[in-house]
Amino acid sequence: MNVNAAGGGYRSIPIQKTNIQQGERPPQEIDAFEQQLKSISMLTDTVRTKILRVYNNDPTLTTLALGRNNIGDEGGKALANALRANTTLTELNLWGNTIGDEGATAIATALAI
Repeated sequence: MNVNAAGGGYRSIPIQKTNIQQGERPPQEIDAFEQQLKSISMLTDTVRTKILRVYNNDPTLTTLALGRNNIGDEGGKALANALRANTTLTELNLWGNTIGDEGATAIATALAI
């Protein structure tokens, strides 16, 4: 996966993921994740929808550009949760957000799985 988090260029991060196919998550699990996203007031509906697509392992979503969306630590942690089982995303751009140490660590950990 290519990741750009600070505008300093992309770097490849090898990742191994669990294999959750689109539609395999129980509806109640998806609903709970969607409620978690809605509780993060800094996220726009567009960003929530994109993170939910990552969580659902949408096979058409291979590139995700979320730069300059005011995503903070809570949004970073939610994105990390979505990334854990995603197998389709190959490029992620988070440039220009306000993700701090907690969110960045969560994302890095999710990508290292």
